[in-house]
Amino acid sequence: MSNISFGYSIPYLFVVTIYLVLSLLTMSERNRILFGVRVRYLCVGLFVLFIGLRGFIGSDCYPYYYNYQQTSTFYNFYEGSFEPGFVFIFRCFKTLGFSYAGYLFVITVIEGLVLDAFFKRYSPNYAFGWLAYFSFGGLILSIDLQRNILSICMFLISIPYLWKRKFLPYLILNLIGTSFHASAILYLPFYFIATKQIEKRWFLIIFITCNVLFLSGSGVLSLMMNLLGERIGGGYYLQFQSYLVNFDYAKGISVGYIERTITFLLIYYFSGKLRSLDRRNVLFINMFLCYYVAYFLFADNEVLAVRISLLFKCSYWILIPALYYVMQRQENRKIYIAYLSVYALLWTAFTTNNIDFKYENQLTGISSYEQRVSETNRRLKF
Repeated sequence: MSNISFGYSIPYLFVVTIYLVLSLLTMSERNRILFGVRVRYLCVGLFVLFIGLRGFIGSDCYPYYYNYQQTSTFYNFYEGSFEPGFVFIFRCFKTLGFSYAGYLFVITVIEGLVLDAFFKRYSPNYAFGWLAYFSFGGLILSIDLQRNILSICMFLISIPYLWKRKFLPYLILNLIGTSFHASAILYLPFYFIATKQIEKRWFLIIFITCNVLFLSGSGVLSLMMNLLGERIGGGYYLQFQSYLVNFDYAKGISVGYIERTITFLLIYYFSGKLRSLDRRNVLFINMFLCYYVAYFLFADNEVLAVRISLLFKCSYWILIPALYYVMQRQENRKIYIAYLSVYALLWTAFTTNNIDFKYENQLTGISSYEQRVSETNRRLKF
């Protein structure tokens, strides 16, 4: 069995294509009214069936499954390998007698309902929101990053309180999110800048600074580590260096870099129209700026760059559809849709073309945990 094959990508491409077709079908207001309810049911149902009934897919499913099997059924808040809130969820499901597959299904239903409410409330095109979700981070979040997606869902639930400037419920919800994944603590300081309208000159300052640091290989993390390591000296300096992932993984021009640059420039150019389309888009514009800064300034450490920036990736899920509706010329809209369609399909194909993403579904039968571990071990030998 080949480790790399675009055959593994076919199920994911099929799902993304469905969301793409639904997005195109509901571009006009007339069709959104005509097909609205049925499209909602179809989008959520597809998400639950595809994600909630998956087998052992991705790389992080193995530690999650192992820890679930090891989790006892009695309540012990501080025991476990993950954050206490996530361990508590494991214990609740084990106490209620759920298998790991049952736990995945219920958690996915909850995620689907949260995303449904989020897209219905903020996206100008409901199905387009789901397409953006699958194409810009959501697929990996739902499959591989269970703790992260739960903390992000708590943030999505808290956004109405963020907009209404109700700090206490916002704080409580995101502290719960922090108990699922510690990185969610960064949502707390975001409260103080979320609704501020950033002047366009600051967009340019952020863009130039991030790109200079990124393309020169001078990430903030490496500068801080080097400074601290030099002050301490000796073996500590070498230890700090070992924490830094080789910058070559992200340095220079790549498809991801081009996409982020195009998205930044579009949001910069249309920022005023985006706010006119929906005043609440100021939240998502500021989230995007946080995403952009986090990704590029911490790009010398892959784990930090991805995990921190993912917290604010939800800005894409609203702004990508919104950009279509602030473009006045039909030619520009057609070019934009063509660009997004190609990007979504290519990103999906190249992200899921390895054996870790060989799709299996509970309805048609899945390989056992031992079989998938064996396949993964064979892949790692080559």
